[in-house]
Amino acid sequence: MTDGELGFRKNHFRNSGMNFCDFLYFFLSDICKTNSRSLNYWFRCFDLDGDGSISYIVLERLYKNQYLRMQSLQLTEVFESRTMFLYLFDRMQSQQGNMILRKDEFVKSSDAGYFCNAICNLVQHTIDENRTSAEQKQRLQLLKEGNEMVDWIEYSDMAYKFLKEKHLI
Repeated sequence: MTDGELGFRKNHFRNSGMNFCDFLYFFLSDICKTNSRSLNYWFRCFDLDGDGSISYIVLERLYKNQYLRMQSLQLTEVFESRTMFLYLFDRMQSQQGNMILRKDEFVKSSDAGYFCNAICNLVQHTIDENRTSAEQKQRLQLLKEGNEMVDWIEYSDMAYKFLKEKHLI
């Protein structure tokens, strides 16, 4: 299935909102940021000017909401955008300085999901940050072995445990 068949169309959201198919594509891409389809989706979300790269200026604009949210929650470690981006670009091993190219770096990087969460998903970013080094190594090993469903498996396990605790299943 192509992105168009799944309902994602460039500039679609600006004109008419999000239909159910678009929502499902977003939801699945948000839950599982370890496969190339979801990483391509997030890349398109971050590539606001459509030039095929994600610039520091665009990221700064996107990160502003995350930064304000972290401040309002009074988190102990709140990084200014420059510090956060230097860290993210270093993790992504960006060869382009202030740009990340989709084909060369973003989709192929094992840290792309971490990158997405740091920019726009505070809850998942906090979970990422609190993983032990052993858990992180195990996760990276699964990704290297080609298991692109790591995030989805974690999410479904968590949802199952929640439902079981509430006696809903």
